[in-house]
Amino acid sequence: MPFDQQQSSKTNSAIYFVTGAVAILLSYSIYSHLKIASNRSDQSIKRTIGRSERKLDDALQLKTLAYLMQSDNANIRHSSTKIILDRAISGI
Repeated sequence: MPFDQQQSSKTNSAIYFVTGAVAILLSYSIYSHLKIASNRSDQSIKRTIGRSERKLDDALQLKTLAYLMQSDNANIRHSSTKIILDRAISGI
């Protein structure tokens, strides 16, 4: 009887170990897949945002940008200055 109990205990230990190893591999596989999918969606969102921001930047008149440069808000001043400098560099 003790022999059967020892053998059963070893078999159970092996099954638990293999189950744990498979669970870890499965978890890592899911994590890797989600990470890749997230990176792909972030890149497509950035491309879409870049295009729409560019159209918006081009839609602002120089007179409007000059007015925004006089704003009390530092972020607005910085953004309008950046748009003006981008236009000057690109020649628009």
